[in-house]
Amino acid sequence: MDSIILADGQSTPVNHTFTPTQTTPVAVWTEKLGVPIGEPYVTLSYSPSNQKRRTNRVKATVNVPVLKAVTGSVDGYAPSPAISHTSLGTIEVVTSDRSTAAQRADILAFLKGFVNSDEFEALVANGTRP
Repeated sequence: MDSIILADGQSTPVNHTFTPTQTTPVAVWTEKLGVPIGEPYVTLSYSPSNQKRRTNRVKATVNVPVLKAVTGSVDGYAPSPAISHTSLGTIEVVTSDRSTAAQRADILAFLKGFVNSDEFEALVANGTRP
């Protein structure tokens, strides 16, 4: 697996490099920041169709933990890092095992376009409903 470079959403976007940290059963890429509990990571998983479920599932997540501000010390030691909260994005694509490559390409293109739409951005970034 190769590293993945993703730009953040700041007014002057900065690229962040996510390096492979796990391949099975779920592929994981992590942005190495030096404090493992607070490192952003992305995942990608695939569940093929089977006899009980005739659909293929692809799931991608983006996880961005935010650490609590650490102040003071206890007996001369800084407290361990702790997560304040996590922002999570999830995309799941479900296709029939009968769908064609063109149909799968369409759903991917529609999804990319929708996520990049002004309406989607306004709702996620600002809470502004369409």
